[in-house]
Amino acid sequence: MIRTYVQKDLQYVIEAHIRIYREEYNYDDRFAEFITNAVNAFGLSDNDTALALEQEQEA
Repeated sequence: MIRTYVQKDLQYVIEAHIRIYREEYNYDDRFAEFITNAVNAFGLSDNDTALALEQEQEA
């Protein structure tokens, strides 16, 4: 089973995407900026739900 993400996962997702796509496809800093913005926007749009789930998992 895949667990629900928590806010602290977002930085890992960003770093992993940048590293993998740079190594595999030679993507440059434009992709890094794009994925950073996209993942952060996801985190902000889902912030209330994510925080509630994170608090529930900590309880």
